[in-house]
Amino acid sequence: MGRPVIGARRGMIPEIVEDGKTGLVIDDSPEGIAAAIERLASATALRESMGRAGRARALEAFDIRRQAEAVIRAYEEALRRRA
Repeated sequence: MGRPVIGARRGMIPEIVEDGKTGLVIDDSPEGIAAAIERLASATALRESMGRAGRARALEAFDIRRQAEAVIRAYEEALRRRA
C-alpha cells in the first residue's frame, strides 16, 4: 500500500519491518505507539520514504511467484533427501 508500518517488537514483526527504513518497530506500549504515530505524522518526507521502501520490499520479498518457487524448491529438496 506504500505506507510505513508501526509494529510491535514481538513475533516476526522485527524480521519483516526494517526499523527506520520500512516502518517503525516499537515497544508494545501506549507510549511507544503514541510516539511512533507522532513521529510519522510530523515527518512527511520520512513517512513517504518509508512507504516507498516498504512497498518495494513487499513486492520483492512477498511476490507470489517467488513464494511458489520457494515452496517448489523445498519439496524438491525433501524428495531428493528421501531418494
